[in-house]
Amino acid sequence: MQCFYHPSVLSIGTCKYCQKGLCKKCARTIGEALSCKGACEKRVAVLNEAVAEEEKPEIDARTALRRNAILYLVYAGLFLLGAGGSLTLSQSEAGKVAGYVCLGSAAALLCGAAYTWSTARRIPPEVDRET
Repeated sequence: MQCFYHPSVLSIGTCKYCQKGLCKKCARTIGEALSCKGACEKRVAVLNEAVAEEEKPEIDARTALRRNAILYLVYAGLFLLGAGGSLTLSQSEAGKVAGYVCLGSAAALLCGAAYTWSTARRIPPEVDRET
């Protein structure tokens, strides 16, 4: 590809904003991108800021894992309530089976909560900030 402004010179890259081929004389480095010297520098800087802002996670991994562990505990509590009600109030065999199913589900959710919480604790804070 040739330089847009100097057609006899090979380009070293393209402007991030206008996509024109640029030689060493015409290119200006803005962050990790090239821009047309004197023409697209501000626009490329704005694009770089927008991309950097989009790459930031809304919440970090440890926060998400802790939130999930708390949700598992809430659901486990609901299943335990269901199991308790079903086992104590039910006179039928099907009601008792439903109670035991609820107990098993609650146990699985409690194990999931413990595993998720322990995973969150193993993530170093400095790694979490980089993502």
